[in-house]
Amino acid sequence: MFGLFPKKDFDQTLRIKRFLMAFGAYIIWSAICFIGYSLELTTVPLRILVAGISASFVLNILLYVIFRTGLNKSFKDPSLTLLQMVIATFWIMVVVYYAYECQKRGSSCLYGCACVRIFQIENPAVSFSVGFCFC
Repeated sequence: MFGLFPKKDFDQTLRIKRFLMAFGAYIIWSAICFIGYSLELTTVPLRILVAGISASFVLNILLYVIFRTGLNKSFKDPSLTLLQMVIATFWIMVVVYYAYECQKRGSSCLYGCACVRIFQIENPAVSFSVGFCFC
C-alpha cells in the first residue's frame, strides 16, 4: 500500500514532513491572495492569480513526487532547498509585481520574501542565495 511517507527511511520522511509544512504555507498565502482579491484590496488580475496558484500547486505536486520516489537523493542538496526557495520567491514576486498599490504602503509586501528566507536558516548549504531575495 502507498503511504504518505516512506517506510524505514527517516531522512526522507523528515524531508517530506518539512515539505508539507512549506506546502501549508502555500495554502495560507493562496487564501490570503484570494481574500485580498475578493475584498478588492489588490488589482492583481484574476487570471494571473489563478494561473500562479495553479502553477505553484502543480510544482508542489511534482516536488512531492520527486521526494516520494527518492529522485532527490541523487542531488547535492537532497532537500531541494534552493529550488523550493526559487519557486516560493517567484510566486510572491509575481503577486507583488501586479499589486502596485503596495508601493504606497511601504515595503510590507516584501515580508513574504523574508518568510522564504527561513529555509536558508535551516540549511546553510544554500548561503549563496543571501542576496537573491533582495534583488
